[in-house]
This record gives sequence, C-alpha cells and structure tokens, in this order.
Amino acid sequence: HVVGHGVSSEFANLYDTANDPFVLHISKYSPRKNPKAIVALAEQIEYPLVVVGSGWEDQIGDVASSVPNLDIRGYVEMDELVRLYNQASIFYFPSRFEGFGMPILESLACGTVVLTTPRTAAPDLNSNAVFLSDPDDTNQHASIVNRILSDDDKREQLEMEAIQAGEKFTWEFTARKTVEVYQSVLTQSQGR
Repeated sequence: HVVGHGVSSEFANLYDTANDPFVLHISKYSPRKNPKAIVALAEQIEYPLVVVGSGWEDQIGDVASSVPNLDIRGYVEMDELVRLYNQASIFYFPSRFEGFGMPILESLACGTVVLTTPRTAAPDLNSNAVFLSDPDDTNQHASIVNRILSDDDKREQLEMEAIQAGEKFTWEFTARKTVEVYQSVLTQSQGR
C-alpha cells in the first residue's frame, strides 16, 4: 500500500502570485538537489530564480554572483517561506533523487506550478500542475518556464489545478489511509 504524505495547513494559497514573475527553489544545499541545473536555468531565463535554504551561499556563492538572475536568500522564517511559495510563478525542483520531496506538496498547497524531475515522488501526484523533465535537460526546463510564464491565462488555470492537487494531501488523509491499511491487515490476519 502507498500512503502519501500530508502537508501542514500553514502551506495554503494566501497571497496572489507576484506581478513580477519569478522562479523559486527551496532546499538545503546538496549535490543531489542539482545545483548545476539551478545555475544553468538562471542563466537561460529572463526571470529571477530565487533560491531559499541554507548552504547555497557557501557552496555556489562565487558562481551565483556572476549570474544576475540568481538570487540566493539563505534561510527564511516560515511566514516568508509561505509568502514566497505563494508569490512564485513556478517552483523549480530539479533533484537527481528524492525520498518524497515535501517542497513539491508545499508548493502545490500554495497554488504554485511545479517543474521537477521524475526522480521524485511527483509522478505519483498525477497533476497537470506538475511538469516533469530530465534533471539535466535545462534547455527543456527553460522552455517549460518560458511557456508557462508567457501565458497568464494558462498559468492561472495551472495554479487552480495546483491548489486542487495540494488539497488532497493533508495529514488527516494520511492518518485515515494508514488506519485503513492497518485495519485491512488485521482483517486479513483474523480470517486465516
């Protein structure tokens, strides 16, 4: 049985998307988060790419300083994190591998379209608001970003789909499904 994670109720659609589009990445720095793709995307698009999380400045600060569109913010408090999720036009998560990828759910819950890789749990989300691409194909990543951000009507439709997808992943739902699995196992073992 597969039981999905829930997302905290703090992550909700509370703010409008910013008038000035930007792409958002949130994670603690790690090679598996694919920093080369993040830098490459920032070099290929005309929109700011905001990176939030610890370790980025220490690891790629020298490179980032030569990329005008790359804005490394470091650690931010929860209210700022939720605001950024809400106001971002696209959440970018080009991970090489992930256990689950909670920022993907947090983004959806905030109504933000996601661009990630099939090496996360995102394919299981089955949402039109989640775009999947090979982690190293930054040309395709840039194409997806430009396509979404050049069509406000389509982006707004995708944002509504993101909210609908995010609403399915609550901790209450996770708990209920977990109880159902336990009950089915108990029922099966009693029938033997």
